[in-house]
Amino acid sequence: MMKKATAAEAAAYQTYEDGSPVVYPLWGWIEVEGGTVPVEYLGKQRGWPSYEAIAPRGKVFWPNGTHSVLGDSRHDLRDRMLGEELLDCDYADCSP
Repeated sequence: MMKKATAAEAAAYQTYEDGSPVVYPLWGWIEVEGGTVPVEYLGKQRGWPSYEAIAPRGKVFWPNGTHSVLGDSRHDLRDRMLGEELLDCDYADCSP
C-alpha cells in the first residue's frame, strides 16, 4: 500500500540515516514485507523515472537485490514493489 506523506512528514524529511542531505522531496511511503520505506519524487522528465523507493541503510529489497527501486509513475512503482521484501544487506559495500 502507498500513502502520501503529510506536510509535516515531508518537511521533516531533510537527511538520510547517515546524515547526508536529501536531494529529492518525500512523496510518501510504501509498505513492503519487512517494513515501510520512503518514496521520493524525482520530478517529471521525459524518459526518466519519476519515483524512487529507498531501502533503509543496511537493507536491500529482495528478490530485486538493490537498495532502491525506480518507477515511471506511482502505479508503476507500486507494481514493481509487489513481492519485494526488506532483507539485511550482505554486500561488501553495505554497512548498517
